[in-house]
Amino acid sequence: MSLGFTVFGLTALALVLSAGLASAQDFSAERLSQDIRHIASDEFMGRYPGTEGERMTLAWLQA
Repeated sequence: MSLGFTVFGLTALALVLSAGLASAQDFSAERLSQDIRHIASDEFMGRYPGTEGERMTLAWLQA
């Protein structure tokens, strides 16, 4: 269970950091919440390292 929270936390951090040059005015808590719910969905199959779920997550983060 703690691995899941770690992955979730790192994913959330990556989302925030990937905003890069976005100003504080461009930040949307609702958008971040939607993105986290999307990545946490069953569609990403748990995001476990070395799985299709991880590959899908990395592709989504890089898009």
